[in-house]
Amino acid sequence: TAAYEYHSGPSFWQIAVDYAYDVGEGVIVDQVFTPQINLLFEDRYWVGGMGILGTYTEQESGESDWTDPYWQALFGINIPIGRLSLDVTAQYVYETWGSLGDFDFNDIEFGGLLKLEF
Repeated sequence: TAAYEYHSGPSFWQIAVDYAYDVGEGVIVDQVFTPQINLLFEDRYWVGGMGILGTYTEQESGESDWTDPYWQALFGINIPIGRLSLDVTAQYVYETWGSLGDFDFNDIEFGGLLKLEF
């Protein structure tokens, strides 16, 4: 993940892109790019918010395609370490606003992001 954050008071915009390569069994995907934009809020060590994502895949066969936009809710903790900080978050990804109510704990993913402030 590569990301940029613009902080303004207790909220901030996070613009990021995830990258993965050689994904999957059977139908092999060469590359996956997932750009995203998140609006997050901070309260001391806690961080949470919502974001929108899209995924672009390139397969070994030469085919490529974008997914429809989808959403994520994020909640976690920010651990400051001098000029560095570590975000550890739980992320719940869902396809439409209407499906947010179909929440299932098994669909939660966890992630970490090491950040450098400059």
